Amino acid sequence: MQSFFELIPVLVGSIFAAIGFFLLKNQLSLRANGTTVPGEVTAIEKYVSHMSTGGQRSSTLMYRPVVTYTYEGEALEVRGYSVNNLRHRLGQKLEVIVRKQGTDNELEADVKDVLGVGMPLLFLALGLGAVGFGATLQTATPLKTVLVLVVVLVVGFLVDIE
Repeated sequence: MQSFFELIPVLVGSIFAAIGFFLLKNQLSLRANGTTVPGEVTAIEKYVSHMSTGGQRSSTLMYRPVVTYTYEGEALEVRGYSVNNLRHRLGQKLEVIVRKQGTDNELEADVKDVLGVGMPLLFLALGLGAVGFGATLQTATPLKTVLVLVVVLVVGFLVDIE
């Protein structure tokens, strides 16, 4: 049973690394293949995020910009990344990355922000760090570590195709 618990950092780290990898891949693909258009912050959503850890409940005030942009003559909206401080102001000019995807030309849009790449990199780094830590434990052989990482990446890739 101990060997299973020692593989938990590898399993959890692999999941975090896979999430970070695919979020980063999607963000870089959007930036490489999308069109950058100007946008403007027309609203700022404010809400309270609740978290429970170890029986303790905490609340954090979060802010998310609503950005209006025009693409092919149509006015559209996209929401930016939520953070716990007020980073944007009404009327602020921001860039929006837009691209058509799939056969039905559905639009994918994202506010061009450092968090678009930063958050996936953080997930990837934390995941790889946990995998590295798990690989140093006594029962986690390099072969087991590589197999778990490969399985999670393959499953993530198959899910990403859908």
